[in-house]
Amino acid sequence: MLFEALSTVEGKEKILPAALRDHSDFRDTRIREYMWKTTQVPGQAGVENVEATLLENHAHLRGIVDDSIASSNLHRSEAAWNCLVHTPVLRRAISRFASLEVEPISSAQILPAFRPLSRTGDQTPSRPPNASVSDASSVSGLGLGTPNTRLSAATLSVHNMVDFVVVLRPKEELQNLIGTFLDRQPYTMPTVNQTIYEPLRTRPAPIFIETKTSSGNMDTANVQLGVWVAAWHQRMRSIIALGEEQIR
Repeated sequence: MLFEALSTVEGKEKILPAALRDHSDFRDTRIREYMWKTTQVPGQAGVENVEATLLENHAHLRGIVDDSIASSNLHRSEAAWNCLVHTPVLRRAISRFASLEVEPISSAQILPAFRPLSRTGDQTPSRPPNASVSDASSVSGLGLGTPNTRLSAATLSVHNMVDFVVVLRPKEELQNLIGTFLDRQPYTMPTVNQTIYEPLRTRPAPIFIETKTSSGNMDTANVQLGVWVAAWHQRMRSIIALGEEQIR
């Protein structure tokens, strides 16, 4: 069912609400009849409510598109794109799920215990000698074409983390269990994730998102995302190990 639904969207079949047929944004010869769908709502009041909601949603999305066009034309920074475009899009994407929330985490850092190891088995240092976070842009420009540049990117990525996570808003029972678990953790790692960044300390965050503008480097983004995911898996392994010890 999911595959069929995704295939329908990919083919642009019945993706446009019928209530928007007369909207000026959709008077385009490239919009074909098969793209429209019909919305059946019993009662005139119901139809009017649906149409009003659709128009409101479209206006919101139209505003995000306008901001993205302006951001591209003005060559805005990644931080500006995240604020004006990516955050509204992500919030919109999960708006139907009350248990989920988008959290910007560009300031979060990985705890030393969960930093991934280098190929030699050494822990990735918190910051390489004579380097700064701003050096990440110079590494990005190198295209990560050699082992040395890939290592430099991985090292810098410890301090240049991903941009967003999708966190779970635990219900009271789960939140109480998380609180009990954290009370028993060492004072050096009072968190359910791989970071002690406060918005993530007590809320599970299994979905990670790294953004890049058109001037960014995808290899660098993949390294940053890979480092964060590796650290998350390390934290999950440590939690599982605690459970296995209790079973014994």
